[in-house]
Amino acid sequence: MGWFLTPSYTTLRTTKAPEVNIETDIPNYPLEFISDGYKFTRITEVKSVYWAWQFTVLNKSDKKCKITVTFKLIDDDGFTISSSVGYGEAMADSTVTIKGEGSIPISDLRRVSDRTWNIVYEKSYNSGFMPEGF
Repeated sequence: MGWFLTPSYTTLRTTKAPEVNIETDIPNYPLEFISDGYKFTRITEVKSVYWAWQFTVLNKSDKKCKITVTFKLIDDDGFTISSSVGYGEAMADSTVTIKGEGSIPISDLRRVSDRTWNIVYEKSYNSGFMPEGF
């Protein structure tokens, strides 16, 4: 007997702006949430379930940003079941989709009720020599 995932698990579960937004107290925060999503992709012989995620963000600044997203699957009590980290670069005034994947024991599959994420960015500045009097 083979293991399989029902469509309720393999369908991409997505959220799009404005349902969710990046919460920050930083004025003129350069990133804007566009969408995120996750789905379960396959079960292995050792009874692990693989999952994949994606996160799309708009860089509203005039500088290139290096972005790190930590994507977490959580249960009803907010406990982390699994997490995965992805990296990307967004040019000025452009969007980037960052993707990642992870796995959980099949016994934890029914515990997954939601997702959450943390995002960190670093602006890229070009430095160079400026001649005197320039």
